[in-house]
This record gives sequence, structure tokens and C-alpha cells, in this order.
Amino acid sequence: MARGRGAADPGEPVPARGPPALAPALGKYPLYFDALYCNLVQAGEQAGILDGILDKVATYKEKIEAIAREVYRADGVDYTPEAEAKIEQFTRLGFADLPLCMAKTHLSFTDKAEVKGAPRGFRITISDIRASVGAGFLYPLLGTMRTMPGLPTRPVFYDVDLDLKTGKVVGLF
Repeated sequence: MARGRGAADPGEPVPARGPPALAPALGKYPLYFDALYCNLVQAGEQAGILDGILDKVATYKEKIEAIAREVYRADGVDYTPEAEAKIEQFTRLGFADLPLCMAKTHLSFTDKAEVKGAPRGFRITISDIRASVGAGFLYPLLGTMRTMPGLPTRPVFYDVDLDLKTGKVVGLF
């Protein structure tokens, strides 16, 4: 409580005003949000960790669409059937809480390298979603995107050498 200038008494405590609580608003719609759900939201609000909890339970699509809207300024996201299948598969495998790292062209905010600048009024297409489970993230591919494989345990360049007698490179193939 903060001391302020109340209407009745200038020294009367005035409740601190903060953002409106989400739990009471959800509680007004019991058909959609049951008591347990509202209590969990309220606990998250009171602990100050609601944003983190919501980030963990947000679906892949919600996360992808938020990045597309807020970072790339896209109007929306379209998914290929392959990407839709991967979302279902990764959810089933329990990877729903892994963070996302969007893989897209560096030449444009869109998924098309030929569209330069910072356009508006475009949609992004998610062509595929891949997992780097060992590294702990998923990476949706925006549009046509090539990816590089990781290095093997023993890189092949160890076998490349120069034959000093002939001057030829050996071990490439």
C-alpha cells in the first residue's frame, strides 16, 4: 500500500495500482476456464512467473506465430503438411517445452531472399521443423532453406594431405 491523497483522508493508504490480474478475468468464464486453471494462473501471477509458465505451455504454433509477428512483422504463418506432421510428432515425443530457433534467409525479413528491405503485408511459410534434441532446441525452416550437417566425431580434414613428391592433394575423396 502506498500513502497518497485519498478522497476522504489525505493520509489514508491508497492501494497500489498494477496491471489487471488475469485469473479473475478468466474466472468469469467457467465454461472455458475451470477453477483449477484459474488457481494456477493466479499462483503464477502472485509468484511473478506467469510469463515463464505461459511460454512453456504455449504451443509450437503460438511460439512461431509470435516470433513471426513481433520480430519479422509478418501478417501470419502458413504450414506445409510436412511441418504440421512434425509439430504433432514432436509434441507426442514430449519436446513441447524446447525453445525454438528460426532458420531463415539472412537476406530478408520474409522467407523469400528476393524480397529486400523490411516489407509489410506478407505471410511466412514453415516448410519443415527439425530437432536438435542434444543441443536442446527445435528449428522451424522458413521457406526454402538449406541446412548443414554437423561435424562427425573425427573431422575428415585430418585425412587430407599434400603428397610432396607429386604435389597432389590426397585424402579428399
